[in-house]
Amino acid sequence: MNKRKIIMVILMLLILIVIICIAIYLQKINKTKEEENLPIEELNEGGEPYNDAQLDNFDIKIEGMKSEIKKEIKNMNTFELEFKKFIYLNGLVDADVATITSYDINDNELTIKFQLNNPNRTQITGIVDLSEQEYKFSEEA
Repeated sequence: MNKRKIIMVILMLLILIVIICIAIYLQKINKTKEEENLPIEELNEGGEPYNDAQLDNFDIKIEGMKSEIKKEIKNMNTFELEFKKFIYLNGLVDADVATITSYDINDNELTIKFQLNNPNRTQITGIVDLSEQEYKFSEEA
């Protein structure tokens, strides 16, 4: 009877250890998934959080900026900074020229299409809210 109790205790300990290992493994997977879903601005590269000073590490030039577009964008420096930030945060720093391929002014919105000179010839759409002077950029698929 003593052997039976010892075997039962050992089995219960083994089951408990297996359950703890599974719980630790699942917790590790969840933490990894949470890190993958962080907005790119919150990720740390080399242990350092993102800041605008990192934008000094590369240059990108916007070509084809017509006077009609410049007239609508009140602060070109802010627009160019936000564009550069988008390029940097989306890993498109293999481009150094963004050419405006088309633009459209509709109601209170300016839509600008860019093509980068990177190997993938990435296309980007920029939308400027003309009343608020807010900028949104997206990469075209």
